[in-house]
Amino acid sequence: MKHFLSWVLIVLFGCHSALFALAFDKTKLMALDPPCSQRVECQSNAFQNDRLWANLGLGLALLGVIWNNSGDLNADAKLGNLTQGFTLLSTGAILYSADGDPVVQNDTLQQLDLSGTEEEVVAYSILKYNAARNQVNRINSGRILVLTGLGYALLSLLATTASHSYKDVMYISAVVFFAQGVWLLNNPGQNEKDMVKIDMQVGAN
Repeated sequence: MKHFLSWVLIVLFGCHSALFALAFDKTKLMALDPPCSQRVECQSNAFQNDRLWANLGLGLALLGVIWNNSGDLNADAKLGNLTQGFTLLSTGAILYSADGDPVVQNDTLQQLDLSGTEEEVVAYSILKYNAARNQVNRINSGRILVLTGLGYALLSLLATTASHSYKDVMYISAVVFFAQGVWLLNNPGQNEKDMVKIDMQVGAN
């Protein structure tokens, strides 16, 4: 049963033999330093250590709502701000307390109680899946930001009745979005870089 579950996990997390046409010497996984299983654990720990920063944007937005609510507003506006603040607070709390994919993956790997090459193959599949997913998310985010920047610039250019000061703000925003998008498209994440090195070491195509 344990052997069956391990290979089910390989298919679910990677499907690398079908999607990536990988062919590598599995025994070379044992020579990696650190091994793939330890890297999976490191990704889990990094997620838990960094989850506060991941929710920082929600926290700043909540502070903005509180600041706006402190002004001289009518009752309806204050109620609207308070409900928005509650939504941000509850969303941030849930996201902060929830286990992300890296934690679930590491826990699942540990529960299988594998060892040796079998454990490293499963761990390799998890890392491969994470790197591929990160690449897709990075590219999609980059494209969205680039398109947003171009859209801001074009719409501001066409808005002939808008004030010059407001359009200047929009142009600056367009440049920021566009630059962020280009940076994302051209800068792979650490997981992606590490996976390239691992594939080179184990002879994956």
